[in-house]
Amino acid sequence: GQIKIDGKMNFHGIEKDFSILARVTKLNEIIQLSGEFIVSLTDFLVERPSLLTRKIDDEINLEFDLYFK
Repeated sequence: GQIKIDGKMNFHGIEKDFSILARVTKLNEIIQLSGEFIVSLTDFLVERPSLLTRKIDDEINLEFDLYFK
């Protein structure tokens, strides 16, 4: 199944509300939440670093796997 996670992210002193959909899997006595979401560096006023004169993308894809026992 899926679960909606609402929360706040504080990065570089800027706080933003987030809603994330996570997949829920039960493995014996362990519950796994996994998913991904995108963070925009511009939203947090972060200057994009360069690598060999090419700036990295503004959006970063974050993936997570959480295990609860």
